[in-house]
Amino acid sequence: ETLPDRHWKWRMRHSAIEFAQRVDRLWQTGHRWDAVLTTDMLNVAEFKGLLKTGARQIPIVVYFHENQFEYPNQTEAQRDFHFAFTNLTSALVADVAWFNSRFNLNSMVSHLQQMMKVWPDFAPVGAIEKIVDKSFVQYPGISFETSKQRDRDDNHVSHIVWAGRWEHDKNPEMLFDILTELETRSVEFRLSVIGQQFRKCPGAFDAIQQKFSDRIENWGYLVSRDEYFRVIKSADIFLSTASHEFFGLSAAEAMASGCTPVLPNRLAYPELLNVEKCEARMAFLFDTVSQATEILKAVADGEIVDELTNSLCLDVQQRFGWENRAPELDRSIESMMASNDT
Repeated sequence: ETLPDRHWKWRMRHSAIEFAQRVDRLWQTGHRWDAVLTTDMLNVAEFKGLLKTGARQIPIVVYFHENQFEYPNQTEAQRDFHFAFTNLTSALVADVAWFNSRFNLNSMVSHLQQMMKVWPDFAPVGAIEKIVDKSFVQYPGISFETSKQRDRDDNHVSHIVWAGRWEHDKNPEMLFDILTELETRSVEFRLSVIGQQFRKCPGAFDAIQQKFSDRIENWGYLVSRDEYFRVIKSADIFLSTASHEFFGLSAAEAMASGCTPVLPNRLAYPELLNVEKCEARMAFLFDTVSQATEILKAVADGEIVDELTNSLCLDVQQRFGWENRAPELDRSIESMMASNDT
């Protein structure tokens, strides 16, 4: 069951009413389920409270692909903590809470701890421990298409791909600054900037298109997954400038497809690279525009060895490929159901 992916605030407010009605109707016509799997966009407490049939007894897994405590606003004054409270109550009422990264889980717990300090009275301090006890990191599965051996001759010009929603939290201003510094330093590159666009897009995208028009190979939304992977497979480097990323699906897909990543040293990216197990991968992370430019230049010049990219590619395929993730997710649901039966 789904609803159209628009008006997200309205969806988060009212979807529990709609879904409870749908589930009850299905239950009354004989449908039965072993578990309910939902995202953090549903108010799980309201949903369960609104159910009128035996469906209320079905165990619930809520999957946090993000959390509203950490999601960046253009100004902090815009933050509506009611959506964060929805995350809190959903995690409390769910039988199990899954998070798509350790960063996501830790950030939510950290924000909850800070919130408890300013709570005016009756702060539910024990709620944090209850949530932690039922929370697990469950990475999403990814699809990927490995590319042919990349051309590394003397005449090769690196193809940089940037992929993401065209919104403020993906930090297109930093992308503009990085590309400008590359040009200033006479680093040759080809460019693809792809992703979903909306009626209001940051002006940085227009600036990038105008300034680097002679370098652009692909621009805007790609209508099919085949087209998307065609661009990914043609690229040498996947560049992100995001200031919001709870996992990094497009980065993981690109790395599994053989791209060299150049990623911000923040959010879920160090976890995605698994730098705790391979410190050498810190070479792919940057803190500033100048550092990003240095890494991109090093990749273009062949100074970052292919072996490091290739080993990362295999590691990402192993950790996040659906053939491994799907059985793990199934086992976790079966374990939850077994616990509920005892």
